[in-house]
Amino acid sequence: GNKLGQLVYGTVTVQSSTLSTLEQWRQRYFAGMRNALPEPSASFALGLLLGTRGLIPKDVQDMLTTVGLTHLIAVSGYNLTILINATRKPLRSVSKFAAIAAPLWLIFVFMLLTGFSASIVRAAIVSGLSLLATYYGRTYKPMVLIMLSAVITLAYNPAYLWSDVGWQLSFLAFYGILVLGPLMEQQFKAHTTIAKLIVESMAAYIITLPLIIALFGNISIIAPVANLIILPLVPLVMFLAFISGLFGIATPLAPILGLPLKILLQFMLGTMNLLAKLPMASTTIPPTNLAFALYIPILIFITILYIQSRRRSFMLG
Repeated sequence: GNKLGQLVYGTVTVQSSTLSTLEQWRQRYFAGMRNALPEPSASFALGLLLGTRGLIPKDVQDMLTTVGLTHLIAVSGYNLTILINATRKPLRSVSKFAAIAAPLWLIFVFMLLTGFSASIVRAAIVSGLSLLATYYGRTYKPMVLIMLSAVITLAYNPAYLWSDVGWQLSFLAFYGILVLGPLMEQQFKAHTTIAKLIVESMAAYIITLPLIIALFGNISIIAPVANLIILPLVPLVMFLAFISGLFGIATPLAPILGLPLKILLQFMLGTMNLLAKLPMASTTIPPTNLAFALYIPILIFITILYIQSRRRSFMLG
């Protein structure tokens, strides 16, 4: 169940080394990415695209934590949301069916590549329900969508609610992107795709910050600056990473074809390294439940944004 245990001097015996067909394709794709890019760029690209954090060197992970960009490589659905939005918006002018079929296909492929991880399945439920509601012309309230998805996943395993930090962070991030994000976009007049991406990311960061502090005690001071510089590049990097992985499988010319992606990744890693070395880029405090008190000003901030949004809608209506 959800009980913690400890194993000392355990012995592991390999019973079978046969990989499933799905796992073989995943490993081929990972190898293709490494054929196209050097390390640590290849691992970082896979982390951005698929959330494979375990492949990223520890020094790069520490750097991402320092600058407040760990959400880029967390399998929380953030990367899936970027891909879905980038796919759906251009196809709206083509046809209504294409605007839903392509993102749904992408969700399925993404789940295959990530090995149907719990976080991506949660994100797929939220994204799939919102896509279907939009296709059939149904209006939905983001909170209803979030709660319905939470109930579906908790029906599978109720222990997620109190024992799975990934589940807690995922749904807090969903709230930030689906509820707080639009309120901030309206308040700060973020109309372009890049501006919306930055605002949504900051909304997710704000809403998850108290839990992160309570659990890990890490506060990134430089996070707003890092997000402002790095986030606009993420959709392009993810698209190029997906293509480069395929090139790495199909052609020995992958290092040449992946050169634009290599340059972008080196810029991102170099910028983050520079920011991480700045004095007071981040600070660490003892983890404490008192951090949850930060949700009080956050809720006040959300309430003010909501009231102003309703007032603006009333005046325009």
